[in-house]
Amino acid sequence: MKGIVKFYNTEKGYGFVKANNIDYFVHIRDIKGMAPNGSLLPGQNVEFEAQTNAKGKTAKNVQVLVD
Repeated sequence: MKGIVKFYNTEKGYGFVKANNIDYFVHIRDIKGMAPNGSLLPGQNVEFEAQTNAKGKTAKNVQVLVD
């Protein structure tokens, strides 16, 4: 699934990706090939696997798409 980074807190290591008007939680451990600055940036295009668990919707295997 493709989406856009909505928010990412570098200090805490988590944020949210938006796809199809749904917010998906993303944790640093689920990001593959971190961006050059070691973080996701709001507005970046990403590809990920959408999952649902007891806490809600999550993004796994998140990868930044290069334009």
